[in-house]
Amino acid sequence: MSEKQLCAFWVGDYLFGIEVNAVQEVVRGQIETRVPLSSHVIRGLINLRGQVVTVVDMRRCLRFSEDERQQSVYVVLLHDSGTLSLYVDKMMGVLKVSDEQWEKPAEQANQVAQTFIRGVYKLSNQLLFLLDLDKVVRAAS
Repeated sequence: MSEKQLCAFWVGDYLFGIEVNAVQEVVRGQIETRVPLSSHVIRGLINLRGQVVTVVDMRRCLRFSEDERQQSVYVVLLHDSGTLSLYVDKMMGVLKVSDEQWEKPAEQANQVAQTFIRGVYKLSNQLLFLLDLDKVVRAAS
C-alpha cells in the first residue's frame, strides 16, 4: 500500500488537496495588485519577499460564489511555469492518503469538477478532491 501526503484546503464546502512537494509555503494577509486584462480567475499579484507571485482565485476557477469568504489563505506553489499562489478559503493541513482510497472522477461529476481534478480520495467522513495543477495553471493563462 502506497501512501501520499497532501496539502488539504477548503474551497466552499469542498476539500481539495495537492501534493505536498508542490507547496512552497502557506501565507495570509497579503496585499494584492490587480492585473488589468488578465484572466477572470486571476485575483492579482502579491510580492512575497521580493518575488512577484500570480494569485489564482480557486472560487473563481471552480465557479463558486465569492461572497462566503471568512479567512482566506494563499497556498504558494512551485510549478514548472513558475511560482504561483492559490487563493483558498481555509487550510485543513497535511493529510496522509493511500492508493486504496483513490478513485477516478465519476463521469457524472459536473464539468467544472472534471476540468480541475485528477481524482478523489475517499476519507472516513468526506471526499478529498485532488487538484490537477497543470489545468489550474492553463485556466489562469
